[in-house]
Amino acid sequence: EALPTLIRTCEYFGFKFADDRHNADSVRTYQWNTRYVELTDHVLDFKKKCANIAAGKRIVVKPILVFIVAQAKDEIYEQKKYYDWEGGVGIFFTDLNTCCFLLTLLGQNIPAVIGMIKTACDQEEGIACQVVRTETFMKMRGGGERNTVARNLCMKINAKLGGINNELAGNRHNWQKFTDERDPTLFIGIDVTHPPSGDTASPSVAAVVGSLNIAATRYAASIKIQHRNKEKVAYVVDAFRARIVDFELQTGRKPQHIVVLRDGVSDTEFLDVMNEELLYLKSAAHQLAHDYKPTVSYAVIQKRHHSRFMSENDRAGRFVSYKAFCRRQVKRFHKDTSNNDKNVPPGTVVDRAVTSCSTFDFYLCSHYGALGTSKPAHYTVLYDSWQLTADEWQQLAYALCHVYVRCNKSVSLPAPVFYAHLACDRAKRILRYRYACFHKI
Repeated sequence: EALPTLIRTCEYFGFKFADDRHNADSVRTYQWNTRYVELTDHVLDFKKKCANIAAGKRIVVKPILVFIVAQAKDEIYEQKKYYDWEGGVGIFFTDLNTCCFLLTLLGQNIPAVIGMIKTACDQEEGIACQVVRTETFMKMRGGGERNTVARNLCMKINAKLGGINNELAGNRHNWQKFTDERDPTLFIGIDVTHPPSGDTASPSVAAVVGSLNIAATRYAASIKIQHRNKEKVAYVVDAFRARIVDFELQTGRKPQHIVVLRDGVSDTEFLDVMNEELLYLKSAAHQLAHDYKPTVSYAVIQKRHHSRFMSENDRAGRFVSYKAFCRRQVKRFHKDTSNNDKNVPPGTVVDRAVTSCSTFDFYLCSHYGALGTSKPAHYTVLYDSWQLTADEWQQLAYALCHVYVRCNKSVSLPAPVFYAHLACDRAKRILRYRYACFHKI
């Protein structure tokens, strides 16, 4: 029942399906490829019914393949049959020249196989893929289109096919200023991940993610490999240039304003990292056109701090602890009386009393604390030639927390920063697989 549940969920979200019996004019029907004949009737039914996902809601019209990976019996089997795994997957990928998306079901969480699939899809074939554990996939039994697992999987597939899950209205507060087609804004997220302390061979991975449309709902990434434990991104001019060029190709206009959100920088490295990355960004803009000088706004986001905020609601839903701060130190973008667990509601901003006296910074709790105490994100604005106001910065940060494709609620960090972190994780997975293959030769 898992596959029919996924079908119903996709239809519930507006996906259009076509098969040989009902072929709409706007939908082309493709042949599906599958491997390993041990397929259940549900998989065969899934193959027959979902020949293609059409562009009902900005979804790319391309075929999908379903690939079932047999389950390894134990670790010894996995080690001895490593090349059998690689050979089977290699033969399978020879048929991907007409595909843009691969749905893979894995019996076990085997890093070697996952890395193999991700490497083949990302680097060799240039197609999107989604790996799902069989245990997770079978949780889609029952529940219809409101099944939580099916909804989450549907959102990820939709995003990887070019669809849009969440989009903010252009007239929301100050968001209209950042989504003006005549004065476009490019949002860039930067993150650097480092190997663990015991790993002396793996490098650090940096990711530069940039928006592709005016609404800041679609993004692309550039990956950089550099020396371990270096927070500065080594020569990131080409990555910045690629983000600006891709934005211009998708929108038809060069961005007049660039907002950079940097993650993973400690207080002692603020100025060094900012000065170097701003120099690279201005150099990238100068290489595109000598007279091209967009405004640049640069902010650092930190999650590793010890600041926590709590609120108490009376019967009217008013903050009792509001009096603990002096004169509008806590701002609420919307009233939320449903949060009775003493966590501050999403959209709470603290920009006085506990902030720095020498820099422009603020705390923003943009997510709902479902478990435990909510940890707000700490934003520090280091450079701003656009001269945004404090309210505009806070509205901008909170708005970007709503366009993350994997969640229908606001998340704890802006979407560009989340995507940069995901890009680093994907790059590390591919590097581990390449490193393992190198040592097996």
